[in-house]
Amino acid sequence: MNFLEEARKRIIFAADVGSAGELRNYIQTFDGFIGTVKLGKELLTYALMTGEPVVEAVMRESSLQVMWDLKYADVPPTVRGAAREVATYYGERILGFTVHCMAGPKALEAALEGVKIGYSGAADKKPMVIAVTLLTSLDKSDLEKLRIQGTPEEVVLAYAKMASDVGVEAIVCSPRETEKVLAINKNFKVINPGIRFSDSSVGEQKRVGTPGGAIYDGAHAVVMGTDLRVGDPKANAKRAAREIAEALKYRESCVTYDEGGEG
Repeated sequence: MNFLEEARKRIIFAADVGSAGELRNYIQTFDGFIGTVKLGKELLTYALMTGEPVVEAVMRESSLQVMWDLKYADVPPTVRGAAREVATYYGERILGFTVHCMAGPKALEAALEGVKIGYSGAADKKPMVIAVTLLTSLDKSDLEKLRIQGTPEEVVLAYAKMASDVGVEAIVCSPRETEKVLAINKNFKVINPGIRFSDSSVGEQKRVGTPGGAIYDGAHAVVMGTDLRVGDPKANAKRAAREIAEALKYRESCVTYDEGGEG
């Protein structure tokens, strides 16, 4: 395995920027240094309001995949229809799209059905339904205000079990919950938001981790926004890739060691 090349694929850039022009600057900078750009509510709402070709900019001007992050949380027919549209357009370039677990198991099932209806490309490039568990900005005190029982970890694990039961293959959770989520379903592709370098401020995030630490704990990919943008973006992407590569190398050595019957 080329660990550095693989590490780059595991980095998802949260493109929380204000225009197609800003987006173009970043995707030109990051193309070849990361794997995916996450398009979320801020940028996609901007595109809807202004008509700027945000999605086309990514598809035509880079080789990056897209994580479509609108966190669909609606009645099942609406989620099914939205999933169908995502899978129909640029399907093979879409890493996946997010559906919030709070919409319930039927909405998650509907998302899976929508992909089957809309996607016609290669099976190994089918967009993933990515189940969002609990926002990393929430902690126990926030759950109490929302009248949600349990700790953040308990809520995440309950949602992860629900997503696993209906066949969802990817899950979003904080680095703190990754290992226990994988204990529910070892085949989950876990995506960790709330990723910061060790010397960075956590900002509004409350359940965070570092790029290398997240991968070491079993995450498939990490989402980074501010820590990639601030300062020298390309240098930041290289730093994140180095940290992830070291974690991948360590995990590979552990597997080899165990398979050799020494562990």
